[in-house]
Amino acid sequence: MQLKEVLEETKLTKKAIRHYEDCDLLESSRKSNGYKNYSEENVQQLKSIKKLRKLGFSIEEIKKFFESESKKQEVVIRKMNENEKILTQHYQKKELLSALNDGKVIEEIYPEELEVIEEKPYMYLQNIYKVFGWINLISFVMMFLYFIVLREHGIQRIGILVILQSVVIVISVELQKRRSKLKKQGVHVLERKPREMVFQYLANLISYGVSGAIINEGLFFARMHLKDGDYFTVSGNILMGFMFLGLSVGMVFLSFLEDDLDISTIL
Repeated sequence: MQLKEVLEETKLTKKAIRHYEDCDLLESSRKSNGYKNYSEENVQQLKSIKKLRKLGFSIEEIKKFFESESKKQEVVIRKMNENEKILTQHYQKKELLSALNDGKVIEEIYPEELEVIEEKPYMYLQNIYKVFGWINLISFVMMFLYFIVLREHGIQRIGILVILQSVVIVISVELQKRRSKLKKQGVHVLERKPREMVFQYLANLISYGVSGAIINEGLFFARMHLKDGDYFTVSGNILMGFMFLGLSVGMVFLSFLEDDLDISTIL
């Protein structure tokens, strides 16, 4: 393969390819006419080098990456640690910017607050919304199995569940006020604080409990009125049960979405 074809395939410049060759990252052959010949392996190597450069790897790090599996793991782990420090620094800056946005004056920010605290790294969960969604789905299934299959049908203590749900929702709203304020200002916050997730989950969990208890009680009255031949009341109880079941299913679905429902915007 000629250099012109390699340039088109890799979208690299001639200068970049020459540089990688000079750094011993690429070994090409020459034809009898003196022109360089590049193999398919050379093209794939250049594409890999391009990706690693975009990930911030230096030439020396790329050499180690291709040297051996142990060297590859070593350089990747080092790069991950470097990125963790960067994430920590950006997280701390974000917290300070949020404080300024909330009214804190710049004079109250001390110089040491701008330094990276390596002992307190930025923590995150990969695919947090997928994890949160699956936890909600499992909790929903277990809660409905308990109230509809395992628990005896009868009059339930729905009032206590509603009070608990109201308390949790109030706390959730307070925790989400900053997020709502930033969203109104045009700032889309991707990060979720652990306490926000915990209270949102508790609000969802109690909602599943409320719906399950209402359906349980509805089945009890539906059976009772069915014996009396009051089919209108029976139909009403069944429709109410489906309505609350639909609401819970909707909450489970929303828990999988990244731009999830902000409780404070609907109260």
